[in-house]
Amino acid sequence: MESAVLIRSALLRNVLSSLEQPLDPTRTAAIAQQLVENGLLTGGPDGTQGGIWAPVTELQGELVENLLKHLTKSEASFRPGAAVLLGLVCCYVPPRAFLASYGDWAAALLEVVRRDPGVVPRAAALRGLSDLFTRVRELLEMPGVRRDASGIAGRTLQVATPLLTDPDCQASALAAVTAVLTALPTVARNHTTPLERSLAGLMAAPATPPAVRCDAAAALALLPRATADDAAAWATLIRKVLLSLHTAIDLLMYHGGGINVGGGGAAAGLGAGVAPDGGLGVRAREHLEAVGQGVADAEGLLGALGFVSGGGGGGGGAAAAAAAAAPRPDVTLTVQVTSALLQCLVALVGRGSTSPVPVPSHAILLLVMRMLKLEPSVLLAPGRVAPSASAQSEVLALLPDIHVSAWELLGLCTRVVRSGMMPLMALVGRLVGEHLRRIKAGGAGGLAVTMPAVVRTALYRTAVSVLRIGNFAAGHYLAADVTGMLVTELYGLSATQQQEQQAKAVSYAAASMGKAGRAQLAAAPPPPAAKKARTAAGAAAGADPLAAFDAATAAAAAAAAAPVTSPQDVEAQLAALAVAEALLQVYGPALTSDLRGQLDALSYHMAAVLGEAACVAGQPGAAAAARAADVAALRIAATRTLVASLAAPWPSRHPFLSDGVRLLSAGASGAAGAALAQVCSEGLQALEALLRPRSAPPRAGGAAGGSSADAAQGLQLPRPRLWSMLDPVPPQPPAAAAVAAAAASTIPVAEAPQAPVQKPADKKQEAPVKQQPPAAAAAAAAAAAPATGGKAAAAAAKGKAAKGAAGKTPTPTPPPPPAAAAVASGPASDKPGKRRKGADRKAAAAAAAAAPAAMDTDANAEADEMEVDRAGASAATPSTAGAVAAAPAPRSAAAAPAAAVFGEESEDSEGSLPEIDSGNDSGDSDDE
Repeated sequence: MESAVLIRSALLRNVLSSLEQPLDPTRTAAIAQQLVENGLLTGGPDGTQGGIWAPVTELQGELVENLLKHLTKSEASFRPGAAVLLGLVCCYVPPRAFLASYGDWAAALLEVVRRDPGVVPRAAALRGLSDLFTRVRELLEMPGVRRDASGIAGRTLQVATPLLTDPDCQASALAAVTAVLTALPTVARNHTTPLERSLAGLMAAPATPPAVRCDAAAALALLPRATADDAAAWATLIRKVLLSLHTAIDLLMYHGGGINVGGGGAAAGLGAGVAPDGGLGVRAREHLEAVGQGVADAEGLLGALGFVSGGGGGGGGAAAAAAAAAPRPDVTLTVQVTSALLQCLVALVGRGSTSPVPVPSHAILLLVMRMLKLEPSVLLAPGRVAPSASAQSEVLALLPDIHVSAWELLGLCTRVVRSGMMPLMALVGRLVGEHLRRIKAGGAGGLAVTMPAVVRTALYRTAVSVLRIGNFAAGHYLAADVTGMLVTELYGLSATQQQEQQAKAVSYAAASMGKAGRAQLAAAPPPPAAKKARTAAGAAAGADPLAAFDAATAAAAAAAAAPVTSPQDVEAQLAALAVAEALLQVYGPALTSDLRGQLDALSYHMAAVLGEAACVAGQPGAAAAARAADVAALRIAATRTLVASLAAPWPSRHPFLSDGVRLLSAGASGAAGAALAQVCSEGLQALEALLRPRSAPPRAGGAAGGSSADAAQGLQLPRPRLWSMLDPVPPQPPAAAAVAAAAASTIPVAEAPQAPVQKPADKKQEAPVKQQPPAAAAAAAAAAAPATGGKAAAAAAKGKAAKGAAGKTPTPTPPPPPAAAAVASGPASDKPGKRRKGADRKAAAAAAAAAPAAMDTDANAEADEMEVDRAGASAATPSTAGAVAAAPAPRSAAAAPAAAVFGEESEDSEGSLPEIDSGNDSGDSDDE
């Protein structure tokens, strides 16, 4: 303590010696830095000012006395620096010292503002007053502070308001006025009219700097709190601001070439006869009651100051004629005023009123819709000519910022109004869903060109707010659009490519259906004869449905067209994952089976791929080590989405529960960072209710309907776009893309390949062919079945009997891999249905009865042969219920790149993802 006292005392003496020289800006800045960095204005430990700390307190008092002397008695070269340093003292001095002397300090600063003829001293004194009232605001709860500070605040407004029109002092005067309105707004009750006129003049003046214009808008938003009826004042001001914003949009459309304001008012288009916004401007003005005769404020807050569209804004009489004759502001002034008005509107909506007052959410939504109508396709439409090419270029360059402001305004309004937005949720859902569909339709090219990353980020964050507030209503409108957007944003696949995938996809619901569900699928009506003919013709011609679309090549092209290279791209991906999380949390139980399946598969796949990416980026000396922070942030977001997917209610056990819990357990270990460990730990706690009721631990096979890979069959997920951060690869031809995808594949959804399954012979081809009666082979198999192990031997006997009936030599079947065997025979595998069990028993009984009958007569042998033929065909042909556990038909070599993305695959299967028959397409079966 003694050493600290000695050091601070020495530094304060050094500062006091510096005050004896003229305080130019450089010297003043150096002294201020020394005072703040060394804490020379603060008290001792626990606010101590006496005792051993008394020497420091005395030197602080001497410093303040010297500053006051420079303000009142010294030359003009000392006053600006002294005023700035006195404001610094107000910010950092102990509260006891401030409350004891702030009245004298304020009087000295006000005297400088009133009597000093120099501009610089007055501006510095106003800055000091703003610092003083900032500190007063922190101490308003102290007894007597509000009463004593009110008189000083009134005198400050008297001297600062006239200086708002002085170009040299307006910034400092505006800072002082804002500090007073923030700390003691009721003091300005008698100053609201001149303040509103002066602040609006600052916003509309062409010579006002942009920073001062925005500060004036923020101060204007504080004025309603100063009036007695603050609710009415707030409603009136926000109405005027909205009208001025519509005027600004009219001007932007005019300068961009989208509207000819002078030709026919705010509803006349250049060459089209209607406004390019579809009449939204007229609707908005009608909603704000600014259309008709005698509307004096039809142009809004800044109409009287010359900020008019040139068409009268829907008014009438002399006011409309004067507005039509007034010159229109140029594009630079229009853009700056629009920014200031938006800042004022955001402050009004975000801060609200001290009294209950409804927010004009419908009017704000109409404004947002008009702002989003400012698009290049509208401004550059045929028949529209801009008055200036340079002005049009400036407007086109600012369109992304306008769209970002629009989405942020809608998100803010949704968070503030909350349940009051429910009557408008259908309109909001259509607006958000329309732009989400644009992202899906554009694909990777749309991500890079039509909608920049900053706009997509704002859109996604607004979608999150809408989903959180709208709950089921918002989820109903946005579920399909959000799912398509996620596949495009994360993987770069366009709407056409997604449709091609969905055409090849099978039902996701069968992955988690029980016996009743599979029986319902089996009872579904067969497809029409024309569809069966087309399917049969395609199979006869060797056509492969996957050959037309190569997911790996498409993903590589998307990563090359729109790589994740900038922080804005990473922010967009983070916001997209947040949208998926919000949708699963608020609407997960009500999602359709196909949408829920895509979201579940996408959530797990992204979490698994980002785990692999984190390992790649964390290797020492890796080229992608610079993006490790971005990968870590994306991994946390993907983990949150995975937790939301696993925790969303599900009719049965979640298909990705086992694999997801393993990922969360690995992240909760803390090896990948504390932030990820916290998210994973919270996720495991949220899933505790799903895990505890089950006596057995989570099985590697996943859900009872098959492994978790079964659920991903409906969505072929290639490598995400974010992998371009780690391994940027230029677009390659399909053959080269297949090799590259096989060399650097992402984490497969299921790692165990299925054993190749031989396709059953067609019954129509095997009927005419008759070889030796299979009765002997069937009898031997039936006799050996009890001794060798029951179902396995009986199934082998039935298979050999069927092959014998088809005229083929029996060949040994290779044993399945351990994973496939576990799925086929373990407790997690899908049990065959009643019809399958009945067929097994019928085949075994027929084989046993056929053995003695074959030795008696040829007629009985022939009848037994036909019976065994039917039983063998029934066992060999995969039914709807048995298709879940059966491997799909071989694919052609053209689909190799898409398969390589998911890991190793055999030539006779589609990887570890079994094919699920939806019941609507039975092209592989000839049953009518």
